[in-house]
Amino acid sequence: MRYLMNHKLTYTSFLLILLMTGNSIAQMGRLGMPPLTGKPEDLVSNSTRILESGPKTRIVSEDGRLKAVVEFETTRPMPAAYIHYGPYFHDQKTPVPAYRHSAKENLTASSTRHSVTFDLTSLLEPINDPGGAMKKLNGGTVCYRLVIPESDGANQYIFDKRFEFRQDRIVVCITEGPWIDVFSAQEVVISWETVRPSEGKVVLDGKTYTSALNKHHEVKISGLTGERHSYSVSATADSVTVSSRIYEFRTPGKSGKFRFAAMSDSRAGYGGFTSNFNGTNLAILRSLFLDAKSNGAEFIIFAGDMINGHTTDERDYLAQMDAFKCSIEPVGHSVPIYEGIGNHDFVIDYWKDPRSNYGVRMDKVFGNSTETLFAECFVNPDNDFPKPEQPEAPSYRETAYYFDWDNTRFISVNSNYWWAGYAEDIGGNIEGFVFNNQYEWFRNLLDKTTADPAIRHIFVFTHEPPFPCSGHLHDAMWYNGGDLNFNKNIDGMPLDRTHILKSRDRLWTAISQNEKVRAVIVGDEHNYARVRIDSKTPVYPNGRPNPRFKNPIWELISGGAGAPYYGQSDKKIPWEKSIVKFSSQEHFLIIEVNQGDVDLYVHSANGDIIEAVRIVENGKSTEKPIPARSIGDK
Repeated sequence: MRYLMNHKLTYTSFLLILLMTGNSIAQMGRLGMPPLTGKPEDLVSNSTRILESGPKTRIVSEDGRLKAVVEFETTRPMPAAYIHYGPYFHDQKTPVPAYRHSAKENLTASSTRHSVTFDLTSLLEPINDPGGAMKKLNGGTVCYRLVIPESDGANQYIFDKRFEFRQDRIVVCITEGPWIDVFSAQEVVISWETVRPSEGKVVLDGKTYTSALNKHHEVKISGLTGERHSYSVSATADSVTVSSRIYEFRTPGKSGKFRFAAMSDSRAGYGGFTSNFNGTNLAILRSLFLDAKSNGAEFIIFAGDMINGHTTDERDYLAQMDAFKCSIEPVGHSVPIYEGIGNHDFVIDYWKDPRSNYGVRMDKVFGNSTETLFAECFVNPDNDFPKPEQPEAPSYRETAYYFDWDNTRFISVNSNYWWAGYAEDIGGNIEGFVFNNQYEWFRNLLDKTTADPAIRHIFVFTHEPPFPCSGHLHDAMWYNGGDLNFNKNIDGMPLDRTHILKSRDRLWTAISQNEKVRAVIVGDEHNYARVRIDSKTPVYPNGRPNPRFKNPIWELISGGAGAPYYGQSDKKIPWEKSIVKFSSQEHFLIIEVNQGDVDLYVHSANGDIIEAVRIVENGKSTEKPIPARSIGDK
């Protein structure tokens, strides 16, 4: 393979790179430089996308009964598909699909063109229409699950969709959302998607806000007062208006008391069916989100690895992200969700290379970058973020950000920015390395927070663990201690990666020397671990501590949202004795702030409590078991 330079590297740019990395070019190679790419015509496809077009729905009348016809095309010939369908219950505050009937496609041989027909009139019958909601409208919202099996039955492709009908015609439908995203106590964003261009409207606390004709609607509302709010949205097209139900949510208060949830790593797991829901584990993820909501979480942090990702196909990437959002949507109507990028949440360019079994892969250059598409998929605070590391590098917008909730600041660090495999050889970045612009933004933000009397606590969340304990000792922010005997370049030669330790140390020094940081919430490893890092903790291959790690900080690894589980590694790591708690169970965190105290509850997917412990008392790091009676109280 021949590499081409897409960008001219000037002497000034070269000096900027030296300053940005703070290390010798001899050691770091092209890390932080614009990537060397192969020819566009040599790109290799790596995509799991099965839908080429659709699904689209139309209504027909047969023998006096209304029937829906769902039509779609697949990227390769597939056997007969199935559809499970039903309504949403009208009296649910957290609506989830209620499938009541099934239909199978009338297809005798595999094909790329598909059409599944199912009966709609039955949904208007009292036994299938709880509360008579559909009969009153002579229609309503129909949710359906499209299942496309492989010919050998070993795998299935699953898509959850919905449409709206009135009498005998398809009308405008809210196909995604509405989502509530809270930027501050006074400002929120409400967003939703419609199947066709529509005029949108939000009614929040009795006030009306409009959205122009579009499929995507995103309404920012400022000037809110109070903590408890209610809203609904509506869409109008072709003289038909459809409305969401009324949802309630909370904005930050001033009591110093609140509860939030955190988790990460929901990419596809094992177990069949919705364990692999187009790249995400719907079966576990949705149950964890519903449980977090029922346990009083006012918002949820998700620290990356939503999907399988690593696809070269932007449509595949967006479809996988749609599957993740579909999984959490019932909760996202009323609970704000803050997302971060994980090492699987990439859309890439890929070339074969004889020097590597994995080829050469990098954040997409010939198309939209991961950061661009990620910001398109989610709504996160965008009022303050780092500058790009290079003119050619992607924006940090909505991937590195912060927000305040009551007396606490939350900071998202993008530890998977501008990724490339073999970055020291070809440019871009390795997992876990934090460049200078983001570091300076982060450090300045910490300094400002120190001087802010309204902020008592800080939580940092990112994907890559500074101190991994299990399945990512070979990367994260450790890379086997950077040891050249365990790191190889693209030619298979030993590679000294101690620069990752310098990056980690710089980041953790800023964290640990701030008196308000309580914990760093991370993912990447598919397990739970609570790790205590301080100035006496061994953090280097030779067992030395770092005396600059001034204050004790908890690292909370919470990567159990459905990805294949990890057991604890038997490899020796310097901070092994600082791993206070470890569990391989699928789980989520509930963290409760009460003035100067912080309590941690770790909930497993089966309803057990893995541990309950006070990790901060009166602003100081501690470790005290919490009586079982306090678990779940609000």
